[in-house]
Amino acid sequence: MFFGGLFMAYLVYRHQSPTGFQEASHHLNIYWGAANTAILIVSSLTMAFAVRAAQTSQKRETQVFWLVSTMVLGAAFLGIKAIEYTDKFRDHIVPGPYFQWEGLYPKPAEQFYSLYFAMTGLHALHMIIGSGS
Repeated sequence: MFFGGLFMAYLVYRHQSPTGFQEASHHLNIYWGAANTAILIVSSLTMAFAVRAAQTSQKRETQVFWLVSTMVLGAAFLGIKAIEYTDKFRDHIVPGPYFQWEGLYPKPAEQFYSLYFAMTGLHALHMIIGSGS
């Protein structure tokens, strides 16, 4: 439900300033985003396989394989987030007192990146302490 609230906030703010959000989104790397999307989908699958292996009393090695696979994918997700976040810090587009935006829409850009960091950061935290997806 918490992510649902964040998605709703994103929709409301994007509706208020579609051009500003579009401008801000151009700083995101589509290849890293696509890679992380694939990682999230596959890690959900490996976690489901781990749960299924436990439910059907498969060999412990099989259960561990799927759990370790999920953890490796979670580490890959975090590694990509580290690369992406480093770019944002370097370019001073992290919301807060040092936020700098050279475009036409600084306030919507800061709103966009506030939601970006909240949503991706919480997802990363979920990858660390949650179920892996």
